[in-house]
Amino acid sequence: MSVITNPSTAEVPVRTRIWCTVPMVVCASFACLAQVSFASQQYAQDSAPYLWMIACVLVAIPSGLILLARNSYPQAVFWTACLLVVALPYDSLIALMALTSLLARRQGTKVTLRSVLAAATTTIWSQV
Repeated sequence: MSVITNPSTAEVPVRTRIWCTVPMVVCASFACLAQVSFASQQYAQDSAPYLWMIACVLVAIPSGLILLARNSYPQAVFWTACLLVVALPYDSLIALMALTSLLARRQGTKVTLRSVLAAATTTIWSQV
């Protein structure tokens, strides 16, 4: 029997199940698509911002696929999702899904506080 001396940094075995992953990828992609469609309504069809929205739609379709790597690289997936939400007019759902994956693995107090603060800032940014 092993004794865990510091439970805040203990590795937690997390199994990613495919029946959970597929709906997450689909919901994240559609949430990003919906947010882009709402953001693009304010632009004329022949303007430069509208072309930017078209590019965002093309990135939004596969954007949920980054959640497939959350089992192997939880921090990288989280920070990539935050970057997508801040840089593009996407919904924060993808960043929050990546955050839950990061928190489930108990990376430590510093990482947890930084990631929660970043997720809160990203969520507020995307809704404003």
